[in-house]
Amino acid sequence: MNIQIKESVLDFFKLERTHWLDESDDSEGNNGELSFGFTPEFFDDNDKSYDIIFNITLKHREGIELNMGYRAHFVTDAIISDEFKESQFVFVNSPAIAYPFLRAYLSNMLLMSGYEPMMLPTINFQKLFNDKKAKGKQESE
Repeated sequence: MNIQIKESVLDFFKLERTHWLDESDDSEGNNGELSFGFTPEFFDDNDKSYDIIFNITLKHREGIELNMGYRAHFVTDAIISDEFKESQFVFVNSPAIAYPFLRAYLSNMLLMSGYEPMMLPTINFQKLFNDKKAKGKQESE
């Protein structure tokens, strides 16, 4: 099966100033708080494509909070099976392929909005997948 990322789009974006920083605040080491998740989405009307949808909430050190949904669209040359939908490729490889685009988008968006760019941390998608499998085994026991 040949799989490629076709496009990535912003589903929603909200940027809000939560407070003004005190000029004496020198917390350069504070990169803010991050809440991150992703889910795959498959389509009944198109059995040769799927999306990975990222949801992010970030409290930036410059007193802003942003919420965003970012979608990466993948296409294949074969029909997607139920087995593929639960595969490591969907939960590890696909988000790992799309994540650098998301990181660059977010960093550029902050810069263009007048804030210090903030690079999202690297994510170990393999560990997330392994943890999900282990949790599923524990719940079924």
